[in-house]
Amino acid sequence: MRACSIAILCVLAFLVLTACGGGGNRNAVQVKALWYGTAQDGSIVGGLTPVDISAVEDNPQTPLSVDVSGLKASGAGPMWTAATSVAGVQAVLISAADPRLHQLRYALKEAIDGPSAGALMSVGSLAALRGTKISDTTTMTGTVLPDGSVGPVSGVAEKLRAAAAAGYTRVLVPAGLLRVYDDRTGKVVDLARLGRSLGVQVTPVRSVPDAYSLITGQPVEASARRAPPLGPGIMDMLVRRSRTLIQVADRYERELSGGVDEGARSKAADVSSLVSAARKALRRDDPILAFASAAEGALAGRLAVAVAHLHAEEKHATLVQLLSKISRRTEQYRAAIQAQVRRTAETPVTKVAQLTALADTLAWGAFAMTSATIAEKRLGTVRSKADLDEIVQFLETGRFEAATYMKACAESLRYLGKRALTAHTVGLLNAYADLIGYAADANRTYAVSLGLGTTESSYLGQLIEQSDALTRTVSPGLGLKAATARAAWRMSVALLEYVETTQLVNDLTLRNANGKDGPPNLEPIRDPATVHTQALNADEIARRRIGEIAAAGLDPGFVQWNSEWGADLAFGELPDTTGEQKLHGLEFQWFAVLQGRLLTALGRIESGASK
Repeated sequence: MRACSIAILCVLAFLVLTACGGGGNRNAVQVKALWYGTAQDGSIVGGLTPVDISAVEDNPQTPLSVDVSGLKASGAGPMWTAATSVAGVQAVLISAADPRLHQLRYALKEAIDGPSAGALMSVGSLAALRGTKISDTTTMTGTVLPDGSVGPVSGVAEKLRAAAAAGYTRVLVPAGLLRVYDDRTGKVVDLARLGRSLGVQVTPVRSVPDAYSLITGQPVEASARRAPPLGPGIMDMLVRRSRTLIQVADRYERELSGGVDEGARSKAADVSSLVSAARKALRRDDPILAFASAAEGALAGRLAVAVAHLHAEEKHATLVQLLSKISRRTEQYRAAIQAQVRRTAETPVTKVAQLTALADTLAWGAFAMTSATIAEKRLGTVRSKADLDEIVQFLETGRFEAATYMKACAESLRYLGKRALTAHTVGLLNAYADLIGYAADANRTYAVSLGLGTTESSYLGQLIEQSDALTRTVSPGLGLKAATARAAWRMSVALLEYVETTQLVNDLTLRNANGKDGPPNLEPIRDPATVHTQALNADEIARRRIGEIAAAGLDPGFVQWNSEWGADLAFGELPDTTGEQKLHGLEFQWFAVLQGRLLTALGRIESGASK
């Protein structure tokens, strides 16, 4: 949404990108961001704001830094800063460029705020890096999600009118956005029909690379190649671990079935259904689905048993005694998780694919450590025994994911091979961690600036709380010794915060249920159609990435497994899949794509193929 006020030049010096030499600007382009808003008289208005983007040389010997002083002075809001930061990250990842050698600079001449130009800014940033021209007849609207897919936005009908008035004949919109609320008329309209009435072709797009091809006429990625079959090492590991998880879930089911609590018996039925699905998947030779089903079954059983034990203890213990016991358990969990993370981080890695997979693996540990920190903090605010259920489940989830998912991912490292790792690759991963971490910080700054719903019970409050805990938890660095361990740990933290906060920024663009403008909702993506569309986007992007990784002589096994694992959840392949499970599956897919982009970028730069 545009803020109509003073016209001041702003520049965001953003730590990016490209291994090419040359002096001055490598290339400069201008994109025109569509906006809409409410005028002082209450009428709905829309327009376009020119944004100049240039790629300039940076000194690789100087510390990486970001200068946002000009951006703030211009009146551009924190939401715009966050969206621009994410756009820059997407450009560097998609173009597989070295973030130490160049910067991206963005210039505005009027105050503005809002994230809905994120995808267009990503396209413009790519064009600046690659030296291509921007179409003067095609523009777009849409946010950019962690995997580089185009996310939904508000005010599309008014933006179409603004584009038509400015002479554009085609507008790219997020895929799945067929019918939208029209602020001007107060009705739901068909976008394609509205576009035809305005003389504008409305074209849905799934990803930034697809949008880039349409706006510049140049491909940024090769056509999708057929993904190779997943290697036997990872497949055999998943079969073995699935069988173990089935045994664990069976024990939980028996315990729950034998209880007197009706809720526990209901949970036992849920566990039984998931275990049956896991066994069926093994018979069908689908170990990825078997692992997903068995793990969800074991987790559901663990949480139900933990709550049942807590309720039994509540009958014979005071609140103070319960708090003391859970506090001790929290300390034990944190110590165990931290020790596990250190051991995992120090795993010897000698291949490029192992390094990026290790970073992804450690994100499970970062999340689990954060969970323990938050659980400890919340214990200090407990006022009744009823408050303990959520804390116990939160703590048990973190411990389970570290003990199950992180271990499985860590074991898979031994089955990844091909291109050898060098010290230069480790340095590159650290540079990417700085870049991705910067974008996460910009997102978080935006979230904090809202000052809305920041109680621990709100989604925004929980995210900020988790971000604070993550920063406190990981800042000491765990005393890791190996250079690969330190780089992978830094990247794991950056990825975790980037995915969570980028999701938040996109969620905040969605309209309230009552159809009115802001403050936008503070809930994660829950609309089933939206989650399904984004899962389809992520699946398509991942398949293309897996083919590219294999063609580059790298090992795509870890990316392929994690992407398919997430897709099984996101597409509801498990029995009675909940909305939360589908959302988690989508997040798994985002992590897989990000890890794949990092792997491709490291491989290209190492081989001197960066453009």
